Amino acid sequence: MVNFSFFKWFKNISIAKKLFSVVGIMAVLIAVQFGTLYFAVNTISSVRAIVGAEGLWSKSQKDAIYHLQKYYQTHDVEDEKAFYNAMKVPMGDQKALLELLKKNPDLVIARQGLIEGGNHPDDIDGMIKLFQRFNNISYIHRSINIWSEGDSVIVQLIPIAQKLHAEINRPTGQAGSSSPSQNKLDEIIKEIEPINQKLTILANNFSYTLGEGARWFENIILALLLAIALTVGFSGLILTFFVVRGISKGLKEITSASKSIGKKDFSVKAQVFSNDEIGVLANSFNEMTAELSNSIQKRIQADQDLESKTNFIQENEKRIVSIMDALIKTTRLDFSEKLIVSDRGDELDAIAVGLNTMSEELEFHLHQLNLSEEKLNDAQRLAHIGSWEWNIVDNTIEWSDELFRIYGMRRENFEANYENYLKYIHPDDRENVNGTVQKAYQEHQPFDFFHRLILPNGDERTLHARGEVYLNDEGKIIRMIGTAQDVTERKKAEEKLNQYNIELERKNKEIEQFAYAASHDLQEPLRSISNFSKLLAKKLEQYPDNEINKYMGLISGAANRMSN
Repeated sequence: MVNFSFFKWFKNISIAKKLFSVVGIMAVLIAVQFGTLYFAVNTISSVRAIVGAEGLWSKSQKDAIYHLQKYYQTHDVEDEKAFYNAMKVPMGDQKALLELLKKNPDLVIARQGLIEGGNHPDDIDGMIKLFQRFNNISYIHRSINIWSEGDSVIVQLIPIAQKLHAEINRPTGQAGSSSPSQNKLDEIIKEIEPINQKLTILANNFSYTLGEGARWFENIILALLLAIALTVGFSGLILTFFVVRGISKGLKEITSASKSIGKKDFSVKAQVFSNDEIGVLANSFNEMTAELSNSIQKRIQADQDLESKTNFIQENEKRIVSIMDALIKTTRLDFSEKLIVSDRGDELDAIAVGLNTMSEELEFHLHQLNLSEEKLNDAQRLAHIGSWEWNIVDNTIEWSDELFRIYGMRRENFEANYENYLKYIHPDDRENVNGTVQKAYQEHQPFDFFHRLILPNGDERTLHARGEVYLNDEGKIIRMIGTAQDVTERKKAEEKLNQYNIELERKNKEIEQFAYAASHDLQEPLRSISNFSKLLAKKLEQYPDNEINKYMGLISGAANRMSN
């Protein structure tokens, strides 16, 4: 009942309001599409942040085991401190996870835990929202379970560290043995390997599950964007069809009735489909037909005198019908035929020129709109991360397999050292990259920057580089560890999204201009019809017939009301 009332109301409003209603609905749908794109970009960024957090967690796990094993060998309290410093990352993540799993979590505590976990402050809100919004999704739920299990496993390193500390610092002669007992230390350190293996498996499972979730989310976003795009397209087509059909039906009915009257069949009535301008014109046309039918007998005697005038009317009627047919085809988006302009230079020729111009402009704008729809692309894929370690003392660099893949190299064909690394940096970025690394080397500070890379095949990629510096007990640098993330596709996707926003804003303005032009150009033929009827009435003044003058007044008045 509500839908019926809406369509009834929509059918009876003015043509200009119909066109503005179509533009408004399309604008709302496009705004929804913008919102979906914004949501997708933020969510993918949060997934990227979680991937980075998992990398920091894995790195801290390996550092913790490394320092614990070193503490077992050296008995150096600095190695023990390094172990506990490395454990701050997984302990911070564990604190955040335990808080977020509560029914009413304290987000301040959760943020603090993620910061302690080494995550960038700008990424934390997105990570928390991703956890709260999608924790019931199977992939995210499994990832959280793996995360929780990993936390429960990695904390087992702390009791091992405590036992090592107790054994290493046991006083000489206690329990009748020397201090510390190497056998006892060996038994304690053996407990690390099963934990390390289990953590490795859990880390791999976490990455795999999160990757599955990312691919699932990508498919969902693609399907959602496709659905919205189809909704925008079909809505525009349906609304346009409804408006055009209403206009063309009324004009076709009036044209058909006018042809019947041209054949002196005054029994035909133009059917009224709506109360808009076309409906008002149809009613006036029917009133005129009824009046003409009543005065037929009076006009018979004047047929001879009116024959020449009738021929003139019929000839121009054909021209009007051709104009109406062209207008109907234009409203149906059929631009295959153009009106023939005579050499008379009268009002109908002016209307024909105006219709041809409007048809060309409409065809151009529709072509532009079709081109803009083809620019829609698929969503971006997640970036890959490679790792490296530079032994400053030996000047040797170890690259992960993923880093070789990012650089387009094979391990057996490339000597990984700093000099070779700089060769593949984009020439415009090489000085900045070397300066940043040297500054980190001299000031013993971590670094974080973006740079471009030239692959052996000539392709250009964009990387996000991060690194940290490690010092020995004397404060001298001994090694640097870092990661490189291929963010090329993300950068391209961001550029594409910005281009889409600009393109869609431009098309929205074109649609508004089209609506205004269509409303304006539709009234121009009506004004011409009004002017033409006035001219015809003036020519008929020499044949005094009050009824005919009355009918011509009705035509002129109806056309004026419609144009105003």
